[in-house]
Amino acid sequence: MQHEKIITAREAAALVGNGQTVAISGGGYRVVAESVIEALADRFDEERGPRDLTVIAIAMVERSRAGKGGRGTGLNRLAKAGLMKRVFVSSFARSNERELNAAVIANQIAAYNFPMGTIVQWLRATAAGRPGYATPVGIGTYVDPRSEGARTNASAASSMSPVTR
Repeated sequence: MQHEKIITAREAAALVGNGQTVAISGGGYRVVAESVIEALADRFDEERGPRDLTVIAIAMVERSRAGKGGRGTGLNRLAKAGLMKRVFVSSFARSNERELNAAVIANQIAAYNFPMGTIVQWLRATAAGRPGYATPVGIGTYVDPRSEGARTNASAASSMSPVTR
């Protein structure tokens, strides 16, 4: 049996179940699967699922230029109560009014802010089947698990970066 290798954004969104992890790549708003993000948000609006996703994004992805625009695009589409449980990202939008930032400030989503290179290497290790990724990056900063552990709000109750030896 031959498997189809190309699927629509809607078909991709249909594969995501409750509580699963979704990784989103791209450089800023470039090379991001905006149609898949939109399809996930649309599916949530229509079906009230998937719910409680963990979203990992290399950078805050929204379509904006010079800090203008971005509303209703990229990760902002996923900032709906119940859709995301937590988000790991290396940057947030410049405006607190953007949907994702507002949800983080309101503690509706547990938010973690890791360095971009760390997220890239973490995803790479996961894709290669490795059990994790250890790095000294962030030691002595807010990323250090003995400090804030990359937590950005009160909903991010536990550190997601344990100390290893």
